[in-house]
Amino acid sequence: MTRDKKTNHRSPEDRFYAILYGTVGIGLVIYSLAVFGFQVFFWLKNGFWVEVKLLYLFVVPHELLGPSPTPLLLVPAWFQGVFPWIHSPNSWFGFHKAVHILLDELPVSAFSLLLGVWLIVKVTDD
Repeated sequence: MTRDKKTNHRSPEDRFYAILYGTVGIGLVIYSLAVFGFQVFFWLKNGFWVEVKLLYLFVVPHELLGPSPTPLLLVPAWFQGVFPWIHSPNSWFGFHKAVHILLDELPVSAFSLLLGVWLIVKVTDD
């Protein structure tokens, strides 16, 4: 972001991007709290924890096919099936294994929280 050196003000374009990044960051933080809150609510009600993995953004989870609503319903289906390499690779098998392990271990709520906080910090740092 560029600033006027004399007045130390942001340009209108920079203010627009700062508001956009800040809004997206706040939205991601709220989303992560909603996912985690729904997981806790579901656990308190049903007695078992439903993991919401980052992998579920790209691969349809089998638990989603159940009859009752679960926290997995909060996972957007925008990217599911878009990247067939994640589901069944035909090359780069070692890299696929590393990516698959990362996506399988990282919760959606933690990733969106970290990304949202990073965006908010980035906007407020400038």
